[in-house]
Amino acid sequence: MTAIGGGGTSKAYLLDRLARAKRFDLLDGIAQGRITVLMAAEAAGFYRRPTPTGRGSSNVTKRKRFALQRLLREAHGPRYRP
Repeated sequence: MTAIGGGGTSKAYLLDRLARAKRFDLLDGIAQGRITVLMAAEAAGFYRRPTPTGRGSSNVTKRKRFALQRLLREAHGPRYRP
């Protein structure tokens, strides 16, 4: 896991950082259980996932990306492109 900006990757730290950045759209998605804290941190640019090794499921990646895009479009309008 790679934290961007010298911070940590703990759930508490990332939630605090999202709150300080005023990313309430992502915090609402976390509270509703639609996305994970790491997904939100990645979308906000606070976290970068490791390079894929090719052994994981591409369907999981697609499902997570779709859930995040749907959440952001609901919060910002249908023309929003993350």
